[in-house]
Amino acid sequence: MASYLIPKSARNVKLQIFKGLGMTEIGFVLGAVILGLLVFNTNWNIVVRAGVSFLLVIAVTFLVSPSFISNKKGYETFEIIFNYMGSHKYYKKIRRVKK
Repeated sequence: MASYLIPKSARNVKLQIFKGLGMTEIGFVLGAVILGLLVFNTNWNIVVRAGVSFLLVIAVTFLVSPSFISNKKGYETFEIIFNYMGSHKYYKKIRRVKK
C-alpha cells in the first residue's frame, strides 16, 4: 500500500497564480499587454492609440472575469456558445393526431 503526501481531492486542483487567475487568464493578460505595447509603438494619433488600448482592456477584462450568468470565465462562456452553435442538431417533426 502506497501512502501519498497529497490527498486525492487536492490532486486535480487547477494551478492558480493569483486568486481566481490561472495560466490561461495570465496568457490572455500577457497577450493584451504585448498588443498594447505594439499599439503604443505605432505612428497613430494618441487619441486612436488610447481608444484601441481601452477597447483591448475592456475585451480582456470581459474574457478573464467571471460571467454573471454562470460561474465561468468569459472565454469559457464563448466556448460553450460556439460548441452549441457548431454541434449537429437533430430535428424530428412530431405529427399530432387530430381529435
